[in-house]
Amino acid sequence: MKKTVLEDIITMANINFYTKIYSGFEKREATLTYTESMVVNIIDSLERPTVNELVRILGISQPNISYKINTLVAKGYVEKVQSKEDGREFILKLTDRFKAYKKIAFSSISQVIDRLEEKLSQEEMDHIYHSLDLIKEEMKNINN
Repeated sequence: MKKTVLEDIITMANINFYTKIYSGFEKREATLTYTESMVVNIIDSLERPTVNELVRILGISQPNISYKINTLVAKGYVEKVQSKEDGREFILKLTDRFKAYKKIAFSSISQVIDRLEEKLSQEEMDHIYHSLDLIKEEMKNINN
């Protein structure tokens, strides 16, 4: 029972995320596909990775990831910045358009935190943030 609470939270967050992102899908210009959404969120979590780092982490071929990145560039969500150290390498930088997308996509999380802050004491919120930080660190360790 207790172990499924986090799974339930993640599932509800995912449903809310995709509902917000894909509602009115046909009406928006340059909307992200599911795969593009996944790639751009991975780029965000890696904090300005190079193209080669993304290839290595995702285990996807260079041509395949290059196609996805070029599509994200064309749609205005990602910029490719040439590395100053190695001119053959490109760093992936997210644009203001991505930041607006992320704000919409994660607005439900902000709502939940705001509601919790109204209901709980500062000490209780500190415990929640501490627990979430522990979960975040453990999640990072899974991939190492």
